[in-house]
Amino acid sequence: MDLKPAAAPAAPPSPPALEPQIGATPAPAAPPKEAPRPGFEDWSVPMPLMDISGLLTAGAAPRGPLPGSGDPFAGAVQEQGAPQPSVYRARRGDTLQSVAHKLGLSSEDLQAANPGVKKLRPGQLLQVPAPPAPPPPPVSPEVQAHVADRLASWPEGAPERDQLQRAFGSPAFAGLTPDEQRKLVDYASGKNPISTGGREELARLAGSPKTSADQLRNLLATEPGAPSVVAGLPAIAEPSRAPYQINGPTQADNTFASGPARASRYDVELDGRTIPVFLSQDIEPKDGVMHSLDEVVRGLAALPASSRALIKQVNMDGKRNPSDAYWGEVYHDPGFRSYMTAGAAGVVDIYPTVYRQTQHACDASLIHETGHILSGRTWGNWQSDPRWAGWDAASQKDGLSPSTYARSSRTEDFSETLTLYQLSKGTPYEAEYRAMFPARWAAMEAVLAAPPPTQ
Repeated sequence: MDLKPAAAPAAPPSPPALEPQIGATPAPAAPPKEAPRPGFEDWSVPMPLMDISGLLTAGAAPRGPLPGSGDPFAGAVQEQGAPQPSVYRARRGDTLQSVAHKLGLSSEDLQAANPGVKKLRPGQLLQVPAPPAPPPPPVSPEVQAHVADRLASWPEGAPERDQLQRAFGSPAFAGLTPDEQRKLVDYASGKNPISTGGREELARLAGSPKTSADQLRNLLATEPGAPSVVAGLPAIAEPSRAPYQINGPTQADNTFASGPARASRYDVELDGRTIPVFLSQDIEPKDGVMHSLDEVVRGLAALPASSRALIKQVNMDGKRNPSDAYWGEVYHDPGFRSYMTAGAAGVVDIYPTVYRQTQHACDASLIHETGHILSGRTWGNWQSDPRWAGWDAASQKDGLSPSTYARSSRTEDFSETLTLYQLSKGTPYEAEYRAMFPARWAAMEAVLAAPPPTQ
């Protein structure tokens, strides 16, 4: 699939940042309803965006004339939806029985389609029911074994197992290609929160005998249950945090995204090195709620060592990101607010938000931002560098996406995948997500195993 950036609208001015912002996390539109869900709904990246929402094509099944009788006046055409009847013009000497035999129908079916007709007249039109569609090919032994393996994770008698068995035994499922069948099995049979929404929708569809293979393809394409962003998923477990020491503060001048300001500098010792954290003293209360220094440092301590090594500096800005207007114009959202931004230089900026964010939101969002740093240093500009082709191929092969926001661009797809990869590592969900995103997982592990890139 040839992935090309979507055409950009009239270009707004470049964001006034000290370094290009590869990604910007917006603030939540509403306070969290339940812990530990962070509640924010989207992320932001510079335009032009690359639309990869069509990586899994929900192509319609071929349609056309059904097997006909050979009679020039008879022939049924299968249209989308319910079968439509054709007509047959009677000839001299025709009877219901002879016409039924000619069309390959039973006399009873032809009579039922033409109640009250007993004797035919030449030229009389008969309603001919469309022949039933041929049954789908049987599910291959390989796919059947895959289904049995995934169902084994659910106990006998569990309603979820019964729902999945019914869905995977349906004609609609048999009408999918083997690759689509495996994707649907891996997507819907897991116990993770992404699979849960897909399984519930699959169970609803499987409850109707009219459900088609195209509806199951649409289920794969839309992924009900996928979070808007990976950080919006519930925390799987409390992460381990590396030991750290905070030294300071000392007074310093620092240039934030919102402009130069006096700051309290804290030197955070982690992994035998120092990460400076600048806390602005120029705070605008109306701009919202800031994370505490402790929350940010705890987030740094929770990062995998490979992600933490990418961060050069953290700026805790006391004001809104001045690029919010830029992001708002890009996303047609006048109320857009940044939560975090990052660039390839390794500087992460954190901004005030309307509602207080959880520690889990901070932890997960920092992983996401390091994904922008890592991918930018590894493959260059996501909008133009051909080195991104390998990641594009992995995304296309998987079809499924880790979140709806991951579909907005290849850089967000990478960062969202990295976040899901790191948050699920060592948990019961790790194997399920690996099965759902096998090509991305392999590509991600190859990147993480390579020598750390430098800017």
